[in-house]
Amino acid sequence: MQKMRDCKIPFELRKTIRFNLQPKILKRPHELTENDNDSLTEQIAKFTNEYEFVIQNLERLVFFTSEDGQKKELRKKVYVKHAWLRNYTKTEFYDGKDCILYNKNGIKRSNQISIADNNVKFLENYFTNWINENNECVQKLQRYLERPEYKQKRFSEFAYWIQKVLKRSNFEAIFELFNSNIQHKSSDKDISAIKKELVAIKPLLKSLTNELLPSQSLGVEIERASFNYYTVNKKPRNYSEEIKNKEQEKNKKLFSFNKQSKKMFILDNKIKFLKEDIRQLNDDYFVEEIFSKEKKVIKDFNHLKISKAYKFLKEYKANEKSRFYELLESGKTSEEIKAECPLFECSDKNFNKIKDLTNRIERTKDEDLRENLKEERGKHFDVVGEEGNMCSFDKYKKFCALFQKIAMQLGRVKANVKSLEKEKIDAERLQSWAVILEKDNQKYILTIPRDSWGNLREAKWFIDSLQNESSTEWKLHSFESLTLRALDKLCFGSDNTFSLAIKGELKIKNSVFFDGEKIKRKDQFSKDGLELIRFYQTVLELETTRKTLAIENFKGLAEVIEKDYENKEDFEKDLKKACYYKKTVLISEQTKNEIIEKYQGNLYKIISYDLEKDDHEDIAKLDNKKEFNRNNLETHTKYWLYFWTRENAKSNYHVRLNPEFRINFVEERTGELEGKQLGALNKNRKKNNKFLLSTTITLWAHEKNIDLAFKTTDEISGFIDSYNKKFNQKIKPFDIYYYGLDRGKRELLTLGLFKFSETEKVQYIMENGVVGEYNKPEFIDIAAYQIKPEKYLEKNDKGRVVYKSASEFVEDSDVVEKISIKSCFDMSCAKLIKDKIIINGDIATYLELKLVSALRKIYEGTTRGKFMSDNICFDAEKGALFLNIKNKGELKNEYLYFYDDRFKNILSLEKIKEELQNYYDALREKKAVEIIEINRINNLRDALCANAVGILSYLQKRYFGMMCFENLNLENKNKRISEFAGFLASRIEWKLLQKFQTLSLVPPIYKQAMTLQSNGKINQLGIVAYINTEGTSSECPHCGTKNSDKSDKWHSHAYKCKNTHCNFDSSDKTKRRGLVGLDNSDSVAAYNIAKRGLQKVVEGTV
Repeated sequence: MQKMRDCKIPFELRKTIRFNLQPKILKRPHELTENDNDSLTEQIAKFTNEYEFVIQNLERLVFFTSEDGQKKELRKKVYVKHAWLRNYTKTEFYDGKDCILYNKNGIKRSNQISIADNNVKFLENYFTNWINENNECVQKLQRYLERPEYKQKRFSEFAYWIQKVLKRSNFEAIFELFNSNIQHKSSDKDISAIKKELVAIKPLLKSLTNELLPSQSLGVEIERASFNYYTVNKKPRNYSEEIKNKEQEKNKKLFSFNKQSKKMFILDNKIKFLKEDIRQLNDDYFVEEIFSKEKKVIKDFNHLKISKAYKFLKEYKANEKSRFYELLESGKTSEEIKAECPLFECSDKNFNKIKDLTNRIERTKDEDLRENLKEERGKHFDVVGEEGNMCSFDKYKKFCALFQKIAMQLGRVKANVKSLEKEKIDAERLQSWAVILEKDNQKYILTIPRDSWGNLREAKWFIDSLQNESSTEWKLHSFESLTLRALDKLCFGSDNTFSLAIKGELKIKNSVFFDGEKIKRKDQFSKDGLELIRFYQTVLELETTRKTLAIENFKGLAEVIEKDYENKEDFEKDLKKACYYKKTVLISEQTKNEIIEKYQGNLYKIISYDLEKDDHEDIAKLDNKKEFNRNNLETHTKYWLYFWTRENAKSNYHVRLNPEFRINFVEERTGELEGKQLGALNKNRKKNNKFLLSTTITLWAHEKNIDLAFKTTDEISGFIDSYNKKFNQKIKPFDIYYYGLDRGKRELLTLGLFKFSETEKVQYIMENGVVGEYNKPEFIDIAAYQIKPEKYLEKNDKGRVVYKSASEFVEDSDVVEKISIKSCFDMSCAKLIKDKIIINGDIATYLELKLVSALRKIYEGTTRGKFMSDNICFDAEKGALFLNIKNKGELKNEYLYFYDDRFKNILSLEKIKEELQNYYDALREKKAVEIIEINRINNLRDALCANAVGILSYLQKRYFGMMCFENLNLENKNKRISEFAGFLASRIEWKLLQKFQTLSLVPPIYKQAMTLQSNGKINQLGIVAYINTEGTSSECPHCGTKNSDKSDKWHSHAYKCKNTHCNFDSSDKTKRRGLVGLDNSDSVAAYNIAKRGLQKVVEGTV
């Protein structure tokens, strides 16, 4: 059988890791700003008063009380802009987009709509809930202000509620609403008053945020340091001047970029008609030319400033497309449109197709059909798909190609400015050099400040001169490293002392690298990069370099200097491999203290739950030593511990600790913990102040680093295709396993794990008598366990409930039993616990996700006025709770919750129905309800995905093979999420790709790749294959006959074949045709996905 290690294609990969820190010695106590109680409480009091004014006046502005005094209604004369709805009520806006943008006659409305319009009925609930939530924040803050001073917990309560105000859906949404997005047709007096108050509140909120930041999740940065001495101890650059110069590039003319990049920003002959529009532009779009003593503005395309060219083309494109649609809808002929709108000139055949589609879009009332027609019409404007071959407009295609070139060039300029701004901030914050101390297997970070040049230089000299001492209480680890990027900055960076230091010796060594008396600019070296490599090699062998950078400790550097390279990639790879060094010396307690005292060092102990098991200092304090028994370490802990191993050192550190890190202070957050039980509070990580270390580890540090920033879609696709070809050359189709992964609503994720025989075939007969065959599948016996259903609600002596705390009962055979699984099982609530697959190991998260997804759907449907029934009902055939909606004039069921009777003793159908009904009633009665944030749903989905990835990674170690998903596009995923918010969609892929990236089994740029996959551009990412979705659920696993009748699937969770020669029936063991593990419709789908994965690998079409 083929092993995982045989198929790896490693690339450099960086991972962020975090640990807590315990301050041991602070010679430079951090100036954590103590809040001025009077000043801060005054600011909070001022904020609550002003924000309360906004809330009350907003309520009066948008609502009025009906004549009978019973109901609040929205005011018809208040209008909001579509742009605001699109940004802050996105789901609701797009759900009713056509009705919002167009009237009943299909004529486009103005850019705003009355808040009382039936098409934005959701705004009634939106404003009601906004007012309720923000009123709660104000009331909580006012309550804390009234507390006696001694009860205030360092203002962390304030921080929590201020943070809630700062949510995008709260303050920002209303601030933007009153920033020219709302209008009162009779009087704007109230709007002006609210806007004035919001403008005053904004800086006040910013000030409060800065004051209260330490209590947030990552706290406030208090120290930034580097293990690389030379990074810290260097002459500061004039970043302000560099940023200013880079900013000026936005005003450079297009022809100046032509010279630099050889990308011709020229008007193709097909779009020469733009010249007249360009000549009409005002002079601000151009750069003045000086001819002798006269100033003159040349109104030519290539004399446009690049930022202005981008703006002009963007606006031109939008305006012309809008005008084309208007002309089309007004009944203009092809020739008339060609004359008025030349950008969209096309053949009569394509024009008639587009016109027909537009007419059908206007006539149809079916929302799904309307979207399909729009998608079909949109293909005529597609300049990307199929390399633009679908586009009907040649001139438009040329125009977009030019616009893309300019946009990418301007994007590079902006990115360079941002990069410099970030570097400036980082340089200002990087104030300390660091080493690591070690005692009794516990690591400590020692930071030494750059208070003065002398202090840091002296500390470096002292530490470098240390030799092993006879008293060996402590180990001191110091680090040296050099990358091509760092060497490049040293040689070509501005305001750099290094290039000045090497200049004399370098010219004697080889003057070819000079332009006169100066070292050549980087762009003056030969374009093939070989001259630049020789330059770097020469610099590295200089005596000045050896003294300045202390590179004599780098093993293998001599070979890098002598070797002939054919490309820059190989040189960079070898340099990186050679230039990393960790020096370790044994020192006494006295020497350690001397360093700290003499050089004003701060000492922190690195701690975490994982690391405590080896902490003799903490273990000594405990009576029960079993408390530190930790078998399953966190992934980041494994990386950290592996870095310190002899095996890693022997490989010259293919896992590396990167130089820079941050230390943050996080204040206690008791306000967030209100209402929690004492037991939960005692264990809660947010209860105490803490220091947090954030650093990065590089995995596969000897391999190539892939950077595809600013690369085109074709370049990214090309890299992925190249990766896939290499991967596919390594795998042997019949020596690996195939994982079919089916995402759904009943079973969120079903796994089917199979192996297929190359020689043994299974025959079948089609309905028409034709005989076919397929590779015989092997069903895998998967060792698994389950919590006994009758034990779900039992508790242990700590009061922990079994179904909520499976990890505490996994070794108890009275609670957990071993079961036999043949290839397929439902992963919805499965979890890997202590190397055991527990198929119901996370019931609590699963049930919560189903419930909150249903509540979210009720909230969205109610706010949009979709539901036509008063009571939630149960569809016994589909096993689902539903409400009625109107579709095509008929009442249909909108399913909210698919009931899982496996857990009826935890959460009964009656209880679920009651909770959903109460929520629905409260919404309709305009009572305050909890709004289910999409983030909450996403967090639950992520938790279940992490569970699934843990199991799949565990199985891959024994059953290495392809992971096969249905090739769902973005539209399909979004549609399924709209039907059921708990649908795992792309999240399971993200988590799986993230995991397999660390194993070198998928391309290192999976984030960009996922976008291409969702748009149908690629169908493989290394070990992950995407399979055609058609028929995976309806196709018979034996004979391939399609069964579109889903009644068996919903009624009995079964698949039954209609072919009389086959009669496959998943619910009947005697009729499974040897496919023993396919016992329900979801396992059938998983099998079909896996089988298609095999076909694609064998055919070489993945």
